Amino acid sequence: MNRNVFVRFTYMFVLVSALGFTNPIAIALLFIIHHQ
Repeated sequence: MNRNVFVRFTYMFVLVSALGFTNPIAIALLFIIHHQ
């Protein structure tokens, strides 16, 4: 696995957890941004 991808995924996971989001829309937005 690419280290940069792992770092991004970890950052998104921490960010979502910190904000308390389990909102599918928020997760979808992060996914779109990640795959841009």
